[in-house]
Amino acid sequence: MTAKPLKLFTAESLVDPFPHYHHIREYHPVCEVEPGGTWAISRYQDVKYALQQHDIFSSEDNLQILQPEWF
Repeated sequence: MTAKPLKLFTAESLVDPFPHYHHIREYHPVCEVEPGGTWAISRYQDVKYALQQHDIFSSEDNLQILQPEWF
């Protein structure tokens, strides 16, 4: 069963994101997020590992999402 992508930018989470972040770290430490269908890693050790594994983890396909259209 595939989990639905989490919505990070809800009105509730924008007002006070910290409970939302806590929930993500606790229950969804690696998850697909909306908008854009990218993936988020929320625990320090997991982020550290991902940053050291360039052959496995890459944001190359997401560069268009991160750059404005006029760039």
